[in-house]
Amino acid sequence: MEEIHNYPFNSVIKFKQPGRSFSYKVIKEGTYPNKESLAYTLPPNKYRIPDDYIIETTWGRSTNQYTVQCFINYNDNKPVFQVWYGKCFEYRVSSVKTATDAANLFHKHYTSQKGTKTSGIYLFGLQLKILDKARDRKRCAHVLKQIDQCSNSTLTRRATSTGKHMITKFNEEVPKFYNMEEIPQGNLSKEWTINKNINKLIEKNNYYEGHSRKPLFDMIPLDHWLPDELHVMLRITDRLWSLLIAELVEQNSFNDTARKIIIDEMKKIKVNFQFWQDQGSKTWNYTSLMGNDKLKVLQFFDLTKILSRRRAAIVRDLWDKFYELYIKMKDPTTNAEDFKNDAKNWLTLFLTPSEGIPNTREFKKGLYQPDNITPYIHVLVYHISEFMTIHHKWGLKAFSCSGIEKKNHEQVSYFFRKTMKDGGGKKKSQSSAIVEILQHENRTLFYNHNNIPLNCQNPKTIHIKTQDI
Repeated sequence: MEEIHNYPFNSVIKFKQPGRSFSYKVIKEGTYPNKESLAYTLPPNKYRIPDDYIIETTWGRSTNQYTVQCFINYNDNKPVFQVWYGKCFEYRVSSVKTATDAANLFHKHYTSQKGTKTSGIYLFGLQLKILDKARDRKRCAHVLKQIDQCSNSTLTRRATSTGKHMITKFNEEVPKFYNMEEIPQGNLSKEWTINKNINKLIEKNNYYEGHSRKPLFDMIPLDHWLPDELHVMLRITDRLWSLLIAELVEQNSFNDTARKIIIDEMKKIKVNFQFWQDQGSKTWNYTSLMGNDKLKVLQFFDLTKILSRRRAAIVRDLWDKFYELYIKMKDPTTNAEDFKNDAKNWLTLFLTPSEGIPNTREFKKGLYQPDNITPYIHVLVYHISEFMTIHHKWGLKAFSCSGIEKKNHEQVSYFFRKTMKDGGGKKKSQSSAIVEILQHENRTLFYNHNNIPLNCQNPKTIHIKTQDI
């Protein structure tokens, strides 16, 4: 048997034995619990079993090659072995017996060849000596200081680590005690209308529940405020995308593979999109898209690349029906009552509850919860139809801010095409970016009003040769 690696500088470890080889990618090398809780594999090897351990294992050849992610976490001082599999590691099997039992469950549910077996020790990489040594080194070096000897930054790191560990344990235990079918869906039959009076708020700022301060624009009646159809689309699309990413994170599927799949799919629909990790918080951020790009994602992003087919189908249905609402919202001929019914049906789909018992084969996961609803979603469902009725003569698109947004985009784009970009030499009268943009806009208006051409030809140099007389 041979281990080929450059660990910890490279997380990939090759393991070879006669007749079979494995490739491992260490995601989390884990630690050994204390002696009272530490478990071992069965004799004769008796390898120590780590806690908080994640490794990605690849083995086999051509059409029979498999890649899985293996997790080991201790629960009540006993190791729980999990194997996550599928295109985006969306399925899993779990065993509290042995690693080999988890491997057998994987083959039973996933592989089509009868009698296929894989050693649980090799599947989970428990035989890897380099990881065994790394955990021992970590164990010896990790001596906690007393609280009164720690700096503020050390205390902050400890509190953050403890909080993450508690959240993980909490999420694991909740399904055992909480019936997902009992999640309240709210009263969808309630009619919400704009019935507040601005004069009442002027007289008494807290006249209505939820109000505490004087209105900023107290000269405008509340029913004269209109939602911008562009921003309704932008903000709700942002919410749908963030919920998709949150679901991948919840399933432990938001890894390098999933991020690459998302970026590749964005390229296919001609959207420039990237992920990057914040160095301080280690959280993943992603590109903020413009309106047209968000519409492309809403219509054409292939959700089956990162979700199971059933899950992708229900999320795709939600996205498609929201896009239909957006198109109807812009159409001045749309009937307000029909839009209201369609919007309520969309909200019902958004709040689709789960069916069955969690962690069972019959369980069907629903979509989202009432606390995932944003003010923009509330406005879409309950108030857009109200404004359609009030302003049916022009339609909501007549009040759209898309023209202003476009103008702002053009001005910012023009400014950032300049070389200086509000920088350069240290001038005493150096102006801000906003001032420079406004000055450029004023010059453009002046030239247009006075019919002064914005472009002029470069001067030409004429050479005249003289002859001696």
